[in-house]
Amino acid sequence: MTFIITVYVNEGIVMASDSRLTLSRTLTNENAFKAQQNQVLMDIVQSDANFKLFLAPNGVGISTCGDASVNGEPLAGFIEAFMDEEIAQVFNSPVEGDDVIEGTEVDKVADQLLEYFKKLPGPPDTAFHVAGYKTEGGKRVQQIWRVSVKSGEKALVNSNGEKGVLWDGEGDVMYRLMQPVYRKNDRGEYVSMENPEIAFHYFTIQDAIDFAVYATRTTVETIRFVATRSKTVGGPIDVLVIKPRDTFWVQRKQLQVNS
Repeated sequence: MTFIITVYVNEGIVMASDSRLTLSRTLTNENAFKAQQNQVLMDIVQSDANFKLFLAPNGVGISTCGDASVNGEPLAGFIEAFMDEEIAQVFNSPVEGDDVIEGTEVDKVADQLLEYFKKLPGPPDTAFHVAGYKTEGGKRVQQIWRVSVKSGEKALVNSNGEKGVLWDGEGDVMYRLMQPVYRKNDRGEYVSMENPEIAFHYFTIQDAIDFAVYATRTTVETIRFVATRSKTVGGPIDVLVIKPRDTFWVQRKQLQVNS
């Protein structure tokens, strides 16, 4: 599995992901009676150098979770092929009065991505975040899309221009922190604890970076210390910032020779 997160605030968009690739294997106890064979599902850490966050042409960010391979080949190669083959490049950000080439902005990228991956064998049970800006009335407007290949659906997360956060993959750790919690008092009664409210509309872009990294690290460390849980989230954290006319990596693992 994995953990991906997209934080969208007034200054821009921050996307982050972990880097762990795990393989699921089912082991069978061959010494057991055939009718009562014991099967154990194991998640094996294959790599901590897997890329799950990508910068597509025209300042569009793409992150992925779920199935990490197609026919035994890593999904990253298919995403890079999609970006190279399907997305028309615009070298200058569209501004008022410019002609926008069909298929270049974030909403069209979400459409193209879904169609591309639906044609692959399976198709893979993979979800994507597609984030960036679309030119509307001379303004650059944030759009955060969630694309589900298996169900063939895509949804605009911030349809009313809201500010907030979207995460996917192993999201239960963050849900536990953000959802209402009840505790039992001395009389055995359940009392609601204060529900944490995150003021995303006040976030600076640095706050968004810090929250994205916090959420990813919290997920990694919580899973690490739960003895009965597979260690499916881990490795370096990649962080991408998307602003209306500027896109850059804050942190991205580098290819290197490990001696």
